[in-house]
Amino acid sequence: MKVLLSDIPMSKSAILIFVYSETEIILMKASKRLPQELVDIIIDHLHDDRHALAASALVCRAWVPPSRHHLFEILPVSSLNLQALLEILGNPNCTFLFHVQDVHLEPMRDAHAKRIRPTPGWIDPLVPHLSNLVSAKILRVSAVHLPINWRKLVHATSFTSRITELWICSIRLDSFKEWMEILRSFSSLTTIRYGDSHGSVDDWGESGLPTDVDWSLSPSLRLLEVESYGACPIQRAWSQHMWLWLLRSQVRLTSLELNSLVFIATNANASETLAAFTRYLRFLGPSLQRLRLDFKDKHSICKVSLCLLFL
Repeated sequence: MKVLLSDIPMSKSAILIFVYSETEIILMKASKRLPQELVDIIIDHLHDDRHALAASALVCRAWVPPSRHHLFEILPVSSLNLQALLEILGNPNCTFLFHVQDVHLEPMRDAHAKRIRPTPGWIDPLVPHLSNLVSAKILRVSAVHLPINWRKLVHATSFTSRITELWICSIRLDSFKEWMEILRSFSSLTTIRYGDSHGSVDDWGESGLPTDVDWSLSPSLRLLEVESYGACPIQRAWSQHMWLWLLRSQVRLTSLELNSLVFIATNANASETLAAFTRYLRFLGPSLQRLRLDFKDKHSICKVSLCLLFL
């Protein structure tokens, strides 16, 4: 049987699929609309092109959710954009809150250029809106050694209880007790990443272990990463308190990463400063699947390794 395309009526936008058999040709008209799975894959390839994502969101209603997923996945908050952001978050017509998964609190972002120094309470007006970020799972705080009023933030339990990954960089604290209160407020944590570029942990690490607080820590915590230039993440008082806290809380990490390790000569016996760390490693046993110790020099590798052998 012979069929000419000119004999078949079709619209300009129709897509025709021909299936041949011995007796007939079956014409099937494909849907004009792409399957949502293909739309998602296409837009996923545009994840780092904000202009293309913004244009995609205007194509049709089906393209809006995947485009907004990438456009608003990360919510940066600084002292400079806070006021404008509050006006948006307080608007009842705001529709992107559901897509926010990663919140960045950076009070000093671009503030140096304008010579602006945020006050400790700069974040307070934002706290009431955090509970609306129902999909947020990651919180990053980079305070560049500025004091932050953590009290209001940690009391926003509807927000902190959903956070599973906490990144903290260069914050200023008064004591190890404050550090414990902050971490304890995030009851669902699986990952903690701490970074400090100026060794400020020495100040609040020397305050000693508190005895009047609840020692419980998120039982789901599995990954701890510490990078602290100038303040060895094993030797310093802050880290010794941390290993003891993890041990008392019976938290079994599966991954532990300590970066920028430098052995620092102290008045205390070198083996004593590493004792809390080794006790915690023994407690972990086979539950620890990945241990990464990144040393800055060969001397530190030899010194720490030698101390660990005799513990």
